[in-house]
Amino acid sequence: METLFLKSLLILLLVATVAIGSTAFVIPKTVYSSVSVSGRNNNNAAAAIVVCKLLSSSDNSNDGSSSGGSSGSSGDAWVLRNKDRTDIRNFLTQRSIQSFVYLLNQCREEHTVRWLEKTLDFTSIERFHGTGAFNQTKFPEWDSVFLDYMDRPDEVIVIQMRQQRRQRKLSGYNSYIEIEYELHVNPSALVRRILSVREQLSNEWVEDLDMLMKLNDEILDTFEDYTKEATKKDLQEEDDDDDDDDDDDVDTGMKIKSEEEKKRHDTIFDRNVLFSWSQSLWSPNRSSSPYRKANFDLLLLLATQESIHRVLKSYKDDDEVRQETYEFLLDFYKDHVKNHFDGHQTYARSEDFLDEMVTSSRTLIETKNEILAWVNPARVAEDIVRERSEVALEWMRISETISDEHTDLRRLLFTNMVSKSLPDETLTDVIHNAVKETVEEETEQEEEGSTSSTTAFGAFE
Repeated sequence: METLFLKSLLILLLVATVAIGSTAFVIPKTVYSSVSVSGRNNNNAAAAIVVCKLLSSSDNSNDGSSSGGSSGSSGDAWVLRNKDRTDIRNFLTQRSIQSFVYLLNQCREEHTVRWLEKTLDFTSIERFHGTGAFNQTKFPEWDSVFLDYMDRPDEVIVIQMRQQRRQRKLSGYNSYIEIEYELHVNPSALVRRILSVREQLSNEWVEDLDMLMKLNDEILDTFEDYTKEATKKDLQEEDDDDDDDDDDDVDTGMKIKSEEEKKRHDTIFDRNVLFSWSQSLWSPNRSSSPYRKANFDLLLLLATQESIHRVLKSYKDDDEVRQETYEFLLDFYKDHVKNHFDGHQTYARSEDFLDEMVTSSRTLIETKNEILAWVNPARVAEDIVRERSEVALEWMRISETISDEHTDLRRLLFTNMVSKSLPDETLTDVIHNAVKETVEEETEQEEEGSTSSTTAFGAFE
């Protein structure tokens, strides 16, 4: 047994040594050069000029643009097209890359940040506060970015250092003191690092989504109180309207204006509740990622959007729900999706959306039979809030299995790394034969074994 174990260990070390030793020399590289001055100064040190000009033969531009919901399409087709956009796995990949960019900036790896932004076709990605950042046509699945990076060759970025002008009478550029050096970008290595960040975020989100469900329960309680209060006000206003039929138009106009101003200040629940819950995520007692508070806000926003999609589908499939209710929600969502869900957003936009829906007046919609029907927006918003708890529970279960989902990708990453670093077919055959011999010896000596070479070298199977 000890001999077999040593053989397996030696083969594994051989593979790792060859992979590490030959990667930098065998994989083709694309060379970048740089031309913009960095904003940092370090005493009398030279200013770094980071270049973004591609020196290779061609520069392929990305197709399409990162997009969210589109208000120009209709009904089910529009909702289905946004299904991938509201997928928690895709959003986790986006926030993992954004958090990774933050770490790169802290380590002053600006050249890697520029490379990531170029390949993703997204500038200033670290500052983006929103969902659906990436092009869903180019990166439809959560692992599309990683698979794309694994297929990319290594690239070299040329950094030029020039001494800044110390005195006005001296030349700002001196060719004799120009310094130039190369920095390597290994896309496969970046994938491994981003996956580690992705796993850390998924562990945080299990806790955050559980907190989101508890927060949602509090919102539902205050939501029901708000609905009851609004119903009482409506009944009282109807009685007042009957008594004030003789009032003039000026008084009526002033009354309507005052009611509209009052509605603007009404909210579904106390916003301090949401603020205090989100602030607790940034407690010094927690070992949190840099964007945990922002992640919680965006999780709430994305869960609200996914809930709207599900409520729309349930309204259309449920015969007991009137068609007018479905049409109201669809039209209201299409009118507000750009301002509340797409692109860069401010904090608490999900609750702003629900506030606007609840505080809007009951709507009269003309049916197909040319009959006017009432739609209560408060009831529709309540359905969305209830569905949001179901979405959070489902996402929490998905977040618990993220590490398992990375297993196949890590195995593929290792296989891809070895295949790129072993252009010599003879060396590959030697490794395969060594693995085959070890497996045959194990099979002969042991009928059952706790460890097998097929497990250790499953990447070659």
